[in-house]
Formats: sequence, structure tokens, C-alpha cells
Amino acid sequence: MTAPEVFAYYKRTAPFYDLQFFLQHATTLSPDVRARLDALATRVDASGRVQGGRAAFHSEYVKAQDAWRRGNLAAEYAAKRAAAKLAKAAKRATKKKKGSKAA
Repeated sequence: MTAPEVFAYYKRTAPFYDLQFFLQHATTLSPDVRARLDALATRVDASGRVQGGRAAFHSEYVKAQDAWRRGNLAAEYAAKRAAAKLAKAAKRATKKKKGSKAA
């Protein structure tokens, strides 16, 4: 293949491969994001052509990625806060109370 042919192939099939890669490697998808991506998948045919225009597809794809990223960051933040609270409670439980004498 010549360089222009390779570029044309990539340009034609990029949305399909981007979506496929994201679905394969995103470990946690909320039902909302999964529904968005499934709707996008129906807009790409087997040859990689996008129905409804590439710009609209890319816009929706970026919105789905952002929703996934925000959801993951929120979950990570909540997990870190919960772990910090547990660590603080455990530290508080092991401290001696003021005024108590050790036996």
C-alpha cells in the first residue's frame, strides 16, 4: 500500500478501531456509558464508515470517554476517602486515652 492509501484506510476505519479499543480496555463501564458506546457502535458499519458524519460521531465518542473518566475518578476518590477514614479510625482506636494508666 502506498502512503496515501494507508492514510485513507486509517481515516475511514479509525472510528471503528477507536471504539473497539475503548470497549476492550475500559475495565469498568457504567450502564450509561455502555449505552452511549453501544449506540455509537450501531452507527459504524463493517467497512468502518460512520453513519451521521464523523464529526458527530467523534463528539459523542469524546463525551462518552469524559463520562467514563469522571465516573472512574469519582470512584477512586471515594475509595481513597473511605480508606483514609478507616485508617484514621484504626489509629484512634489504638491510641491510649488520656488519663488512663497502663497496667
